[in-house]
Amino acid sequence: MNEYRAEMKLTPVERYLIGFALGVAVTYLTWGAGAVTEFFLTGSPVLCQDSFPRYHTACIYSRFGLGDQAVTFQIDGESVFHTEDFPGGDLRERIAWDKDARRVTFHIDGLGDRTFAADLKTELARSTR
Repeated sequence: MNEYRAEMKLTPVERYLIGFALGVAVTYLTWGAGAVTEFFLTGSPVLCQDSFPRYHTACIYSRFGLGDQAVTFQIDGESVFHTEDFPGGDLRERIAWDKDARRVTFHIDGLGDRTFAADLKTELARSTR
């Protein structure tokens, strides 16, 4: 019995296109998993502000829970303040940098006046109510 065995030979262009398609698929899958994880753990960004002349970046993230709102304040991608005791809604958040880009202040006016301040040179942080 004579068996015919077809060998699949791909041209270099076909191999490139298959590799490209697989790379795009893997990229979208890993980006999607990271976006979903960030949304559930950190929340969605509310406000980001760079210091002048862009030495540092401060961001406020908000995540809604069951009847409350979690707020996270990050400086250069590192969480420096987190609380989960705010009611849902607009909290009128603000970020203010000093002129030397050394100190940053984070204000929340939604439920009383709350202030968080951080000194990036000495790495001291303080929260007031």
